[in-house]
Amino acid sequence: MGFSENLEALLVLKNVTQDEIARLSGVTAGAVTGWRKGSLPRKESLKKLCNAFGISEDDLISDTYGLAQKYKSTLSSDEQIKIPLIKVLFDTHGNVKEDSCILISIPAYIAQNRKNLFAFIVEDDGYNLKIPQGVAVVVDPNEKQPKNGSIVAVEVLNYQELSTLWNQKSYVILRTWNEGAKHLMLSPYSHNKNLNDIIIGISDIDSTIEVLGTIIWFQPLKTL
Repeated sequence: MGFSENLEALLVLKNVTQDEIARLSGVTAGAVTGWRKGSLPRKESLKKLCNAFGISEDDLISDTYGLAQKYKSTLSSDEQIKIPLIKVLFDTHGNVKEDSCILISIPAYIAQNRKNLFAFIVEDDGYNLKIPQGVAVVVDPNEKQPKNGSIVAVEVLNYQELSTLWNQKSYVILRTWNEGAKHLMLSPYSHNKNLNDIIIGISDIDSTIEVLGTIIWFQPLKTL
């Protein structure tokens, strides 16, 4: 446990993004990235965060009494629920050839207060600094208008044309969502330095990508 784990629990429990955490604590998004990787906040930032969410410092820094432990203890750690693992196969023209699913198990607390969750196996390398290829990611399809800073799963609609332009090999990609006044930027978080930010005009979003939802959990396939 520790601050980083408690921060991750806060993000899920309050349904907030990294950018919102940065704004409320008076730091940059980069600083929050550091927190999620294990660095600790300054006292002033910690206090702002506690005041913003009405929580105690122990909720964020305690191994024993922090949010992560409280969150996991709300349901038995052994309690599981079933959600569909979707597998979609495409033909050479990018059309759906086969759409099948099996049921897999995830921790029940992940699905608390969420409906219609589904999972798929990650083939895209666009987020492999955090989410490795080959794991199962859980998608909340109710969040198709993502908040800036969210990790999203999007389907590339015009794959044959855009796969080369975007240097993509997957129909479904994972990216950080940042929407401005005129453009949407989908940013990778990857070891692959050949991947760049994808910039889409606001009016072109619906014809270029389909938002499948936001990523709320991932786990190795062997544990399913």
